[in-house]
Amino acid sequence: GLSIAANAADMAAKPIYKAPAYQAPMYSWTGPYVGIVGGGSFGDISGYNFGGTLGYNWQMGAFVYGIEGDLSYTSNDGTVSGVKITQDYMTTVRGRFGWAFGQRTLVYGTGGYAGSNFKATVAGLSDEKFRNGWTLGAGVEYALLPQWTIKAEYLYIDYGSQNYFSGTAL
Repeated sequence: GLSIAANAADMAAKPIYKAPAYQAPMYSWTGPYVGIVGGGSFGDISGYNFGGTLGYNWQMGAFVYGIEGDLSYTSNDGTVSGVKITQDYMTTVRGRFGWAFGQRTLVYGTGGYAGSNFKATVAGLSDEKFRNGWTLGAGVEYALLPQWTIKAEYLYIDYGSQNYFSGTAL
């Protein structure tokens, strides 16, 4: 068999056109942020906390890293070895390292410095000290709108032990 391609002289070639698929704008985690924090504490002392946070993130592809600091008022108190312990405020300065999923979800780990003021009271006597420590945690953050996010985060904080009243370690 012999076949020959034939074209009609009066038929113009029709261009093939496809509309581009819609793609939602990519959310960017890069930039500064400020916000409010609230939560609870549990362990030897427990209560709630409320304060503010600020930070800055950088994004490279799906990888997001940054630095964050916060300062919170706390209502934490408890009794340790017969001594009442109260905590008035706490602060952290932490690095954040995470991965952006989809258009608006960030899963991250965090860790760094923690500091807080503690007051020990027993038999009408009190001793107050600022304690330095460390924190590690993880969280998930979701972008509700271009300028608004919400996150859930767990932080483990360890201030170590400190001597109060010239010798009682708590």
